[in-house]
This record gives sequence, structure tokens and C-alpha cells, in this order.
Amino acid sequence: MNFHFTTAATVCSLALALTAPRAVSQRAETQRVFALLYQEQGWVEATIEPGGVVRPLLQGGNRELSKALAITAVGVTMSDPFPAALVLTTGEVLPGSIRSSERRTVWRHPNLGMIPVLEGEVAALLLHSDARVEATNTSDIVVLANGDRVAGLVAKLDDPLLVERTDGSELSIPIDRVKSISFVCQRRPQGAIRLWLGDGTIVDAASAESVQDGFLVSGIRLSPQTPSRTFHFEDVVGMSMAGGRITPLASLHPIVTDASDATAPRLGLQAPMVDSAGASLDARAVRFLGPGTFTYSGQPDQPTQSEQEKQTPVALIARASIPHHLSQYTNTQLVVRDSHGVKFRALLNAGNSVADLFVVLDGGPWSLELTEESDGPIGDTVILERALMLKQ
Repeated sequence: MNFHFTTAATVCSLALALTAPRAVSQRAETQRVFALLYQEQGWVEATIEPGGVVRPLLQGGNRELSKALAITAVGVTMSDPFPAALVLTTGEVLPGSIRSSERRTVWRHPNLGMIPVLEGEVAALLLHSDARVEATNTSDIVVLANGDRVAGLVAKLDDPLLVERTDGSELSIPIDRVKSISFVCQRRPQGAIRLWLGDGTIVDAASAESVQDGFLVSGIRLSPQTPSRTFHFEDVVGMSMAGGRITPLASLHPIVTDASDATAPRLGLQAPMVDSAGASLDARAVRFLGPGTFTYSGQPDQPTQSEQEKQTPVALIARASIPHHLSQYTNTQLVVRDSHGVKFRALLNAGNSVADLFVVLDGGPWSLELTEESDGPIGDTVILERALMLKQ
């Protein structure tokens, strides 16, 4: 894979608009968040204050930010999809544009500056706002603007793009016809701290502490010349301090079957629907349409994960709710089971529309079921927000 560009025209054709800085009239000195804290079961409403302090609103007592597992900001959202992004093998995502000289190719990020594009560290290059990383096994995957897919080896990232196809032929593709390029690569573990920023950036660091109006983040590997930076509260959507222990439920794909108490097989069983908008911690809202049973295979494979780690208990953490416009029609039980039986059960209807989950599972296959209650399968829709799997 050669990342060298040979012409000035190529640089121009790949130069994409950078995210404009957000205008701020007055910086907030604290930040309201939902926080995952040690010895607390589930999400806790809190404020982040200077000096590395997390102050729960209801539970009382201050906690150290360094001892939190994750936070997701209240009132701070991801911006519209970025026009282009570089995705690294660690899972970091960098909106921006590509630049090249005779000596090297770099990715220009609006805040982190120029970042070298190194072979073996890049998982994908997304050149359109709705592009996504494709699964690769033995071949790079190039997705064209018309939806066609080309498998092979990207021999030169140039304009035109040169691809050595699996049948031995070569294909030259104008870069303006390319939607995404996903490379064969080996995933690497994420850092100790991971930040989600409002412009779509996901970046790893070694440590973070709260200061007067934001977070002082240190040990940013992608910015070795300026490894410590301050990100203002209004720019930080979320932060994970749990390393690789957190997996968004939205990234998992269950098998869907009828509910155990269904009076008749339901036609057109639907897989869970995942919110398309970006979200803090990648924990996008997941919508389940019942009655039905949604069986998950257990923990997803992670880089450097041992067989023993695959059997480590995990906690399902989420807030379950029913859509307001369907509350008068919904009457269903939300049931979570693992190999030991029922671990959680809650009735959701107009009188009880919200339930918080902190369910410890045995690490193997588990299921989420929406039962068919007395009103029948009408509008039994349940949404899981901030839904995560946390290794215990």
C-alpha cells in the first residue's frame, strides 16, 4: 500500500472542508453528565468540576474523575456527519483532509494538526459522509460512489487509485468516484482514555483531568509534538476511562426469534434498529420491536483477548424507555436472561415507561425478550439508550 500522491491535482481533489471552530461567547466552568462510577450500579447524573471532581447530583459525595469508568455529556451532541475521515486500527476517528508532498502523506485534522499516514495503522479512508468501514479478510475493499465494490490490493493511493484485483488484473479508478477504502489490517487495543468530540473526532490519550473550563488531556499519541491539550466542556461529547472494557450494544448483532409467550409466530421479525446519528461512547440508541427474543452470542472478540477473558462476566447497562407517542399502546415485559436464567424483568407501559438496567451476565450467550402482554403485539417498542456492555 503506497500512500504517496504524485500530482498537485490529486491533493486538490482530495482536499475537503475542515470542521469550522465553534463560536463560544462564554465558557462553562462545569459540565452536566451521566457518569459510570465505581460502586454505582448504572448511570448517575453528575457534574464535572475543576480539580478532577465528579459530583453526583442525587447520591452525594465527590468522586475523582480518574476513578470514573465513563462519562457522557448532557446537552452536547455530535455534529452532522463529517465529509471525510481517517479511521485507525485502534478505532480512533479523525475528520479532516489528506495532504501530500514528495516525501510523505499526512492527514490534516482541524485541532490536532498534521498526522502522518502510516501503513499498518490505517483501517479505512472514508471520503463521503455516509461511508462506513467495510469488513476485510484477505483483500482491501474499495466502495465506489455508485455502490459497486472492488476487492483486491490498493497498490497506490493516487488519482487515479490503482487496485490490483484478486483475479490478477489491475483497475484504475478516478478518486472522485471512490466512496471509501477499507484496508486489511490487524486491530490494536485502544488507549487508557478515549475522547469523543463534537466534531466527530475519537482520540486516545494516557490521562485526563478537569480544569477550569474543560479537560486537560495528556499523552495524545497522535500529537507527539503537543501531547497535552485542553478540550473545552462544550466540545467533549463523552469520555471512557475503562480502556477496552466497554462495548456499545449498538455494535452487536443478535439473532431474532419469536417471544417465548407469543400466541402465534410473528411475520417479519425485525432486527434492532440503531440510531444513525453519532453518539458519545458510540452508544447509539437501539430500538427493539416486540414481541420477540433477541439473542446475543456473548462478548465480541477484542484484540489480544484471551479465552479466559472471553468468559469474564459483563454488565448490561442502559436506560429502557417506550416512545411517548406509543405509550398508550405499549404493554410489554422486558426480560434479560443468561445461562443461569432470568436476570432482569420489568413491565413497561403507560404507567411505567422507564426502567434502568444494570444486569450482570455470565459472559456467554444472553437474550433480551419483549413479551406479548394482554393487549397483544401492538406498538411494543422499547428503546435502550446509553446501552453498554461493561466487563466486570
